[in-house]
Amino acid sequence: MLAPIGIIAGPMAALFDQPITDVVARFSWLTLGNLAGAVLALFMYDWISLKRLMLILYSVILISLLSFNISTDLTAIGLALGLVGLCSGLGLAGAALTISKSYDTEKRASMLVITDSFFSVAGIVCGALATWFIAREFFWASTYQFVAAVSIVVLILVSISEFPSTTSETKETSPTAK
Repeated sequence: MLAPIGIIAGPMAALFDQPITDVVARFSWLTLGNLAGAVLALFMYDWISLKRLMLILYSVILISLLSFNISTDLTAIGLALGLVGLCSGLGLAGAALTISKSYDTEKRASMLVITDSFFSVAGIVCGALATWFIAREFFWASTYQFVAAVSIVVLILVSISEFPSTTSETKETSPTAK
């Protein structure tokens, strides 16, 4: 989400008829949201199941990113970026929690490193896509529409996947014949 900022700032500034500094300042909402999400994650996963929260988070990310297509106000874009950041902060913590509860000690560290490397690759891909889209005079948010499509894939994967329990709720089991 942060990688394309320098690439899309010019086209955004031209579209909104605002200085680049004002446009780029809106992306601070993304970082602030990410921080808030990380703090919220300290207790959120005790209240709601991992799967349910992931479905909510990626739905909000999808809607927020799609809102770029209709928004004509930089403040609304800043707020949408803040929501994306909040959900991303919670989602990153959820991914780490899933890994820590799913893998034994010997594999856990390498899985966390692999996850982190995917974030790095995503930054490279988003930067390259932004360059490709802007060079062809596509809409400034085209890269984020690609990320929205990835969110749809994540929603599908989350909906069909099982997640480890993180809440203190007791699971009811159906009686089985013995």
